[in-house]
Amino acid sequence: MRATFSPLSLLGSRLEAFKRDLWMVAGDVTGRPRASFERREPLGRHLQVAAPPREVLSPRTVRVVRVVRETDDAVTLHLVDAEGAAFTFLPGQFLTLLVELDGETLRRAYSICSGVEDGGGGVAVTVKRVPGGRVSTHLLTQARDGDTLRVLGPSGSFTVALEPARRRDLVLLGGGSGITPLLSIAKSVLAREPFSRVRLVFGNRSWDEVIFRDALAELVAAYPGRFAVRHVLEVAPKGWTGGVGRLDVEGCGAELDALADEAPGCVGAQANDGEKAVEALEPPEVFLCGPEGMMAAAREALTARRVPLSRVREERFSSPGQQVAARGASDEQPLKPQPITLQGRGQGRVVVATAGQTVLEAGLRAGVGMPFSCALGGCGACKVRLVEGEVEMEEPNCLGAEERAQGFVLACASRAKSAITVEVP
Repeated sequence: MRATFSPLSLLGSRLEAFKRDLWMVAGDVTGRPRASFERREPLGRHLQVAAPPREVLSPRTVRVVRVVRETDDAVTLHLVDAEGAAFTFLPGQFLTLLVELDGETLRRAYSICSGVEDGGGGVAVTVKRVPGGRVSTHLLTQARDGDTLRVLGPSGSFTVALEPARRRDLVLLGGGSGITPLLSIAKSVLAREPFSRVRLVFGNRSWDEVIFRDALAELVAAYPGRFAVRHVLEVAPKGWTGGVGRLDVEGCGAELDALADEAPGCVGAQANDGEKAVEALEPPEVFLCGPEGMMAAAREALTARRVPLSRVREERFSSPGQQVAARGASDEQPLKPQPITLQGRGQGRVVVATAGQTVLEAGLRAGVGMPFSCALGGCGACKVRLVEGEVEMEEPNCLGAEERAQGFVLACASRAKSAITVEVP
């Protein structure tokens, strides 16, 4: 991601950095305290959806009240606030779990799979084993009823603002554990928007690996004509009548074409006077969540069918192992220390990133209040806009094509390749 940065502004940035360093040294000598770190509510990845207000400055303690084995490699943890407070969340949001392992606090973001009408005041998150994943393996093998955890959130904006009068036509494309936020969205929209329709295409390797098989079947039975699910398996059992194959470009295209060939979307709901109200649905909205290969294939298939980017929403999952591997495989020259100008909140600040330090690390080390949550490139809470300069950003991460086109980068996954200027929300 490139932008111009003039020599004059570079000189100014270095002078500001020098002044800052002198100020910090003088403060250390005189005993003046440095600015404290600050965590603020994440910037929504899609600004048209506002997250519900809540305190996110410090973790909350939750208690595990039920552990449900979904598959051999996935469990759902049902959580309640340890002090009895109710969770307020939007469908599709996530929690960041703070897990203590071997004296180290590890952060992992897990999507909420609960619907807003599920009741009980708690939430549920589903954890799928990641090969070599310390946290996922620990939770799958060690989590028990009565355990306590610390969490941040709910956060994220891969979600919908529920409006009972809406007549949405939601198309959900999911793969593997990508079903978790999609289930929350489906359950919530079906419960709160009686005129909306939801159709899900769900890809997995085999039937034994399908998460939420029973829950999805129950939704189909509860909302006939308003909810449909099509399972696509790479390895299908004998007598299978669903989809077969991978959700690659061809597979995603075939599923999208099949949806388009269905009867025009009309959903009826019982009106107060007992009559049936039937009206045409809005143009389809598409929500994508799954492995990066499936996501890329779906984007290509949607682009080929001229689906407007504004009607496509994405949520990406990536593991720390993937990010480290991607970083280590780079053939580019080692990064050098660079000045970073942080704009926003009515002020400007110049910090110096050491070689290989992320924008987030540099800002926090200098005492600048910057929003963040998972710090793994998987949630979007640390999203900032790149104004000038060039960064190297780890892939895969959660940023969508529209956000990238608007100049956004993830502070936790971006390292400066030149002097840069970013806007911090």
